Amino acid sequence: MVFKRFFTKKKEENNFPDGLKWIYVSFVMYFEKNKKEITKIAEDITNIINNTHSVTNKNSKILGYVNPYVNLNMVSVSMSENGQIKNVPNINCGDNKEFISLNISRSFYPFIEKVGKRWRLTFIPEKTEKEDQTNLYSIENLNNDLWMLAGASNIICEKYAIRIDEEKSTCDPIILDSAPALELHDHLLIIKYHVHDRIQFSKKNPKLDNFVLGNGETIFDIIKKISKNEPNSEWTKKVKKLLEK
Repeated sequence: MVFKRFFTKKKEENNFPDGLKWIYVSFVMYFEKNKKEITKIAEDITNIINNTHSVTNKNSKILGYVNPYVNLNMVSVSMSENGQIKNVPNINCGDNKEFISLNISRSFYPFIEKVGKRWRLTFIPEKTEKEDQTNLYSIENLNNDLWMLAGASNIICEKYAIRIDEEKSTCDPIILDSAPALELHDHLLIIKYHVHDRIQFSKKNPKLDNFVLGNGETIFDIIKKISKNEPNSEWTKKVKKLLEK
């Protein structure tokens, strides 16, 4: 995505349209099964993702998630023991009696691919209405869905005994469509976006940017860290040119 640059700071901050879809979201996992089993697993995981709901109280505070498809009817959060994810009731719901269940804004579908002896299952959002025709997320929609996506990942990990040895999310530099981008891995969830887009959005709404994508770091913190570790990489050179414009 390319945006014209303006000379005044005020105009630059207003340059990022509300609701612009610029974030790639997917789930990726591998299995060693036969094709018939893989087809059933893909169908099952699709239903898990699309039937996970986040739950808030009347003050819009997130309390956890539920999934009627797998009979997870109590508001739950996750815990990890020796790399194994477990979904447990949130005992900190207190005396909340008025729960609000939120629906995921996008439906996901599977893409099945044989990779060596294993099958790779990738689940991506369906394209939106005809006038849009994109399977990308806006940051506003991702903000709404993030708890549901994370909850779905936790449910899948527990049901299929998928080990998660690295609890902390990772952020890796990649080249996407010939431009510098970042790829965030959080359990089974993968989020990708162009560096340029996040820089532009962070100027417009730093609070939402930090809440959804920050993980304690600004985009400039991430750029500084990667550039220091990989000073001669193609990614660093492209980002440097981007910042010089």
